[in-house]
Amino acid sequence: MGAIDSYSLPIFAGKFLERPRGEEENNLFHSPLLLLPLLLILAISACTDLRSRRIPDWLTLPGMAYFLLYHLAAGGPIGGYLAGFALLGGTTLLLAVLTRGQIGGGDIKLFALVGLALGWEAGLAVLAGSTLIAAAFALPLLVLRLVKPGWRRIRELPMAPFIAVSAATLMGAAVFM
Repeated sequence: MGAIDSYSLPIFAGKFLERPRGEEENNLFHSPLLLLPLLLILAISACTDLRSRRIPDWLTLPGMAYFLLYHLAAGGPIGGYLAGFALLGGTTLLLAVLTRGQIGGGDIKLFALVGLALGWEAGLAVLAGSTLIAAAFALPLLVLRLVKPGWRRIRELPMAPFIAVSAATLMGAAVFM
């Protein structure tokens, strides 16, 4: 796959969001039973992470159970969703260990939830997108810190808002393509 421009983004996003169902609608994001709960969980997570640097278990753990039940009830193979859960949760857990706790447990659980809701391919796209958005946000802060040595040092950025923006962008591209 070559470079992704603004014309191919919906096609690129749609590739990750398709669920084989024969002659039925292929795009799983046309289901409000998946779309709305995920957006609500992401919005609440972003708000709580911005306010208190925490993503509560009362939000992520029932959310994981909901998306597991959703995919079981929808029928069809759920291996890709379980793989998304394991891949995103495991990857962010490994990153948390390697960075000595710079990624919090709430972020790990939120990424695992996104992987379970969207599957491993779309989940990896969200992981990559949120990392790029966070880096684009952090780079000017790092430059400002170098230019103005007395400037207030920010030690951490809440990750949930970047996860929410990345997931919403991917889902929006799929819905409106």
